[in-house]
Amino acid sequence: MYASNGQTHIAYIDALFNSVSAVTVCGLASVDLSSMTAWQQVILFLQMCVGSPVRPRSLAYIYNGRAF
Repeated sequence: MYASNGQTHIAYIDALFNSVSAVTVCGLASVDLSSMTAWQQVILFLQMCVGSPVRPRSLAYIYNGRAF
């Protein structure tokens, strides 16, 4: 996110905080998300998908369903 700064500059610590917040899916943001570029918002969305607790649980259900 920091490397893809757009029209509005995002400080490194703010980019780090938003990235960790996205991966842990806690929803905290230190900058206005609407001021980010579309690419920065896509990065946040992908981080939220990776950190989502739904994916590991669904994989466990699929595995356990096939095991029994």
